Amino acid sequence: MCNGKPEQYEQARRGPLRTGRLGRFARAANVSCRRGRCEGTATAISEASAVGLTVEVAMGPRAGSSATVVSTSGEGENMRWKVRLTDDGIVTWVSDVKLLEVTTSPNEAAAQLEDDTKDQLRQGAAVQVLDGAHVGSSAIVLSSVGSGKDRRWRVQLSDGRSTWTSAIKASDGPRTTEEAAVPSARMASRPSLEERRDTQEAKMREKAEKQRLEMVQRREHYKALRPADVAAVPWAKGKEINCLSGGSGGVLLVDLGEECVALKPQGQTSANELLAQEVAPCCQVRVAQCRVVRHGEAEHQEILQLHVDGLNCPVVGAEKSTASKIFHRHARPDGSLSGRGAQLFGVLEYVPGHALMGIEAQKSLQAAPGSVWLSMGRLCALDVLINNMDRLPVPVWDNDGNLGNVMIAASDNSNVMGIDQQVNMIIPGPGRDRYLEKVRRLVRAAKAADACAPEQVLASLHQALQVNCGVELTTERAAMVLQGLSAGFEATSQSWRDGSLQSRLKEAAALCRERLSDDPAIWDQVYSEARTEMMVEFVTSVAECISNCL
Repeated sequence: MCNGKPEQYEQARRGPLRTGRLGRFARAANVSCRRGRCEGTATAISEASAVGLTVEVAMGPRAGSSATVVSTSGEGENMRWKVRLTDDGIVTWVSDVKLLEVTTSPNEAAAQLEDDTKDQLRQGAAVQVLDGAHVGSSAIVLSSVGSGKDRRWRVQLSDGRSTWTSAIKASDGPRTTEEAAVPSARMASRPSLEERRDTQEAKMREKAEKQRLEMVQRREHYKALRPADVAAVPWAKGKEINCLSGGSGGVLLVDLGEECVALKPQGQTSANELLAQEVAPCCQVRVAQCRVVRHGEAEHQEILQLHVDGLNCPVVGAEKSTASKIFHRHARPDGSLSGRGAQLFGVLEYVPGHALMGIEAQKSLQAAPGSVWLSMGRLCALDVLINNMDRLPVPVWDNDGNLGNVMIAASDNSNVMGIDQQVNMIIPGPGRDRYLEKVRRLVRAAKAADACAPEQVLASLHQALQVNCGVELTTERAAMVLQGLSAGFEATSQSWRDGSLQSRLKEAAALCRERLSDDPAIWDQVYSEARTEMMVEFVTSVAECISNCL
């Protein structure tokens, strides 16, 4: 244990500074000191009086540096000193120090340090942050709380933000509150949160309006393009790829300069779609034609050239990655390409015009001639034949339909065309029996339209037109739809009786086998002969049911 008189402290000038067991500082000119115990005559000084002593760091990376004690922590062997380095003003903790020449008493030194610290780090002082996320940043002292090792400072950073920190040092800069008011004035001149939000919203509205105008211009541009012949597409003339959402995977419109064609992904429903397309003429219905291009064919490579393999046409309407997923070709960041290309491409006929939805559809239907309503009826007949419920809702289904799969041509607003249709097979059993019974009731209602209320028979279609177009299916219009429906059923019955429907289904099945079959060990299996035969049998049974009712 270290003992001694307080006045002996003033007589000592240099020597090792250590901690005693009772948490006191011991200093002596001729004392052998070890951590926790001092042997010989030494002077005991309280921890509070150690503040302000001029010392030399004895251990660590700052060993040999002159410093002033700011505070202490712990006692005995665990005692540590918080010091301010003389050279750079940095405040740090050390575990061993030596007392240097002292010209004032500990209490006077502590008081002087407190005054100096208050002077250097008072409100408005320019400082540098020494800890936390903003270490190294220049700042201005705004206020402080606490004292000694518990003191913390609220500072304003150079970017105007304010934060709390527990370690700072003085730096060159404004030293008064008045000088510190300069950055505060800059901060006050910054826009408020509400102003920044209003500015951001204005930018977003401006961006949205710009995108809307671009979309309108693009829509008008594509309306002016002619449909390209799907049998002979000049792929090398590709100018732009326009991504449209919807359907089974979306559709890519390819701008060919003066013409346009669509590319459609081919998947598990490819055979369903080809069969539906081939039997449509049996109902006297016009649908968009689709031709399948296989991997390994020369045209397949020409199609790939549109994207990252050659022409690198700009992609609009979606991210470039959306088109890459359909092409199954991707550009890596280093410029190399990945993916072997899509297994199959569906080259789809482009239909300039608009879907049976929205304001454009409302304007077209309000002034539409009777032929439009008749064409809708025939399109319903095809859907009943192939169980395509994803279009115009009629009583055989309990759904809302999808009027986006009905196109009205832009040329004369009188040409109705179906898109994205497919055969939805129902296997033999109670489910098919219930469906065929609904078909019989609808065929009889269409045949005896004069004896029923057309708008009641087509109540679901009436609801769909109101919701999607804001158009009323009046009694007169409903009667024309039923008339077209009856005509479509008559055409279906005739084609079944003369064998043309069966011939078309047989040819369609062979086309599916030729264009869609692949080695399942290498490519996806999109064709199933057994399933195709079941779809052919289902369509034949529905056609027979319709014919038996007429």
